[in-house]
Amino acid sequence: LGYADALANWGACAQIAWNAGFVLHLGPKEYLTSTTAYIRSRTGVSGEGDRVSGIKAVDGFDGNIIDTETFVALRAAAAIENDRGVLLQPILKDFYIDGNRSRFGGTVSATNGIGVRLYCRIPAITNLRIAYCAAHGMQTALDHAAQPASFNSLDHTRIGFVDGLTIMDCGYEGWIFQGPA
Repeated sequence: LGYADALANWGACAQIAWNAGFVLHLGPKEYLTSTTAYIRSRTGVSGEGDRVSGIKAVDGFDGNIIDTETFVALRAAAAIENDRGVLLQPILKDFYIDGNRSRFGGTVSATNGIGVRLYCRIPAITNLRIAYCAAHGMQTALDHAAQPASFNSLDHTRIGFVDGLTIMDCGYEGWIFQGPA
C-alpha cells in the first residue's frame, strides 16, 4: 500500500485499505503515522501482539490515530433513531498505539490527541494497548437515541466486546465511554 518509515504515512495506507473494505494486518514492527486514519464498518487492524506490532505518532502530529470521520456530526445527530453513519463491527486486535504525547504538535482539545475514537456498534477490541496520548486513550460513543426500535441488547448477534484493553499514561482520561451499555 506504499508504507515507508521515511514517509511516516501509516494513516494514509490504512485509509486505502479501509476504503476498499479490508482489515489491515500489521507485521512485527512499529509503524509511524502523520495522518489520522478514518476507520470504516467491518474493517480494522490486526497485529502480531500488543508488544510486537504498533502504530506511533510522529513528532509534531496533532490529530487522532484512529478516528470515526463523522464522529462529531453523529454525536450531534444522535436523536435520529437509525444506524445511518454508525460504524458497525470495527476490529482492533493485537497491536499497540503510541500517541507520542511528549512531542504532540497541537493544542489538545476534546476532538484531537486521542488514540482511538469510535462512534460504533458491535466493536471487536482484543489485546489492544494504548499509551502516551495527549488527550484520551480511547473514546467510544453510541448515544441512546441512536438505537433503532429493532435493537435488542440481549441479541448476541448485535453485541460487541472489549477484551485485553490496556490504556496508560495518557494526558486525560483513559477511556471515555458514552452511550448504552
